Amino acid sequence: MFPKSYREGSQEEVEIQLRQRALKSLLLMRQKRVRETLEHRIKRGQKCGEGENLTRAEWASLHKQEIAHAQRQLADLQQQSAHARRQLIQLKRAMNRARRLRASQPSKRK
Repeated sequence: MFPKSYREGSQEEVEIQLRQRALKSLLLMRQKRVRETLEHRIKRGQKCGEGENLTRAEWASLHKQEIAHAQRQLADLQQQSAHARRQLIQLKRAMNRARRLRASQPSKRK
């Protein structure tokens, strides 16, 4: 977790921030899917050509299953996002601590 150099720490910070943005995007997509109404799901399904001969009850059952799956994914993504946030905080603290240590040590240049 502790970078060997400032450059490595900066690179790791950028990677964590990219992962956070990707997770945020996935979270937004899953939240949208969870909020989708049954009517919108039926329209989306018909546009894609799936379930042309399903009854409304079958659509409702499918929709309920999809929402449950999206909620599980959402919970998992939120957990991953929180982990990435904690990683970033730890990395920033370590980099600040290393910066303070370097600043407090006397210069070895002659």
